[in-house]
Amino acid sequence: MAKELSQQDIGYLVAASNNMANNQYQWVAVSGNFTANIAGANDVALFGILQDKPAVAGAACRIRREGMSKLKLGANTTVGTRVTSDANGLGAPANAANQRYGAIALETGAANDIIAVQMEFGKYVAA
Repeated sequence: MAKELSQQDIGYLVAASNNMANNQYQWVAVSGNFTANIAGANDVALFGILQDKPAVAGAACRIRREGMSKLKLGANTTVGTRVTSDANGLGAPANAANQRYGAIALETGAANDIIAVQMEFGKYVAA
C-alpha cells in the first residue's frame, strides 16, 4: 500500500492546462513562468509530483519536492529503482546514462499502480 509523508509541498506554480485534474500523483515540470505541466520523458525541467487535482488552467498546484510521495507508474518498477518520468508523466525506471530522475521506489509495482517513493533528484549513472 502506497504511503506518503509530506516534507515540502510547493504551492506557487499554477496548472498550464485544464486536464491536470486527471494527473494526480504524476510527474510535473516547469513549463513557463510559475507554470507547471505534465512532465515528459527525461524532462530537463522535472520538478516534482502533483499532489492535488487542479481542475482549470491557472489553478494552484500542490507539488511534492521532498519527502515521501505516492507516484502512479507507467511501467514495471522494482523497489530501490531510481524513478523518472515517461512521456506521459508516469513513473518509469531511470536506466539510461545521464537520465534525470526524481525519486527512489520504496515499493515494487506495475503500470497504473500507485507506489510510495522517496523524493531524490539526480542523474542516473550506469554501473
